[in-house]
Amino acid sequence: MKPKQLTTCAEVETKIRQCVEQRRRIYSHRSAITIRWENDDTNAKTDALYFKEFARILGVNDVLECEISGADTVPSTHVEGAIASCIKSSFAAQNDGAHLIIIHYAGNGLYEPEQGQYFFPTEDSSQRFYLRSLLHHITNFVEIDGPAFNVVLIIDSYCSPSITPAVQPRSGQTIELLAPLGYSNDKYPMTVVEPRRSADITNTFTSRIVQLLTQWKLLGFRDMNFATLLGVAQEDEVIYNPIHKFLAGSLPIKIGIPPHENDLPVDSQESRLEPVPGQIDALITCRIAHDPALGDLERLTQWIDSLDQCMRVYIHYVSERGNDGTPILALRAPFHVCCVLESLPGVMLKNRTYTRY
Repeated sequence: MKPKQLTTCAEVETKIRQCVEQRRRIYSHRSAITIRWENDDTNAKTDALYFKEFARILGVNDVLECEISGADTVPSTHVEGAIASCIKSSFAAQNDGAHLIIIHYAGNGLYEPEQGQYFFPTEDSSQRFYLRSLLHHITNFVEIDGPAFNVVLIIDSYCSPSITPAVQPRSGQTIELLAPLGYSNDKYPMTVVEPRRSADITNTFTSRIVQLLTQWKLLGFRDMNFATLLGVAQEDEVIYNPIHKFLAGSLPIKIGIPPHENDLPVDSQESRLEPVPGQIDALITCRIAHDPALGDLERLTQWIDSLDQCMRVYIHYVSERGNDGTPILALRAPFHVCCVLESLPGVMLKNRTYTRY
């Protein structure tokens, strides 16, 4: 039997410290593109309008729209070309500093083990393009001598937690993928019908994130990160875990909300006006490589207990012996903190139904 992966107390502490100390990043230019099918049957055209408002609040007034024709026999070429145009226009507008590219798709989506995540207009259509088309030119532009850029993929569709697209990032680059619907990774998930978008569903993921961002701006919040946006937008979902993937990097992209987008990063010790990271904590379990003689687990739990309450990182329980004798540290924490910890070996994000009561 293959041995289960373990993480160390030092790795857990380092990740939590990174979340505590993370500052916003200033981007010299922000660009956005929204992608949908012409013959989509899920009302994606409305979500494209929602996304344009979302981008406008973040300071992007000229969102590129990519509508795939129902007669297009090679939709992947059209999608890849549109994303390349979006990146090129961003680079042409501003050569200095870092760039942020936000790619949005709304519509049908499914996953197949052989080919991976794919997107299509209707169930009876043979048209499709794969997730790799959304990433193709990101990899290409990494290979040229151009400005640094980070990417956020917002997928308003069913998305599998099994997705592992191959990306060759530039050093220091972050590529985040957010999706609202995915099966739980829990061992005993609830029995449910596979989630699908529908024209009858008006409370879409895209509509929720623009409502949240509008609210945050009205409340005077200066900073936001995209993992918190996903977690808060989906915290009422009781069956499916939202999907968050670091395709590159290990910390959520954190930006200033206009008019504070170009403010100098706030010192981590100062009081910051940021969104509350949801009302429902996530639960994460860490299988710890522990040497009792070193006392590292005890030191880690004491350090976590000493954190400021505004961080909302709590010890849920410590099991001295898992099924194989390995100590298990369970933490309750905001969704974005759990996303960061989840990148460690031996760490699993549990469904938030566990922390509702």
